[in-house]
Amino acid sequence: MDEESPHLIGEGHMRVPPAESHSGRFGTVILLNERSTPVPLREFKAIGTAVLTATIQAEIAHAVGRPAQTELLGAGALVFERTVWNGRPAIAVGVRPRDGRLEAWLDPRTVIGLKDLRIRLEAHESWPTCRCQPVQWNPSRRMRSGTKRRQGGAS
Repeated sequence: MDEESPHLIGEGHMRVPPAESHSGRFGTVILLNERSTPVPLREFKAIGTAVLTATIQAEIAHAVGRPAQTELLGAGALVFERTVWNGRPAIAVGVRPRDGRLEAWLDPRTVIGLKDLRIRLEAHESWPTCRCQPVQWNPSRRMRSGTKRRQGGAS
């Protein structure tokens, strides 16, 4: 688990699997590396509704003349599905909306606008601010003279 970002699903160039674009569902995306090979995703279960976001990294945003910002892809039940990209197995991630619609699970304009850009894909509990905080290293005991101090009670 990435201790600095417990919400990270993966990083790579975002693409829509062929079955998604043919069906019009636009429900999942995959991430590819520079060689167009699917990137493994960190799969996890979200409690309740998840918000799927994509962030263009600052140096890439600057190079393509876009702001480095986090964009909302969609909200709903987080789903991971097996798919194929150029004959290779891949994992796709998306959100199934709670309103029951069968198309445009993810915002098609945002997904198309980020196509082929290297992004950081994350799932959060809420948007635009997430209630859960990133995990931070916080030692529970102080070191003193090379030994751990006892908690509670006199030294």
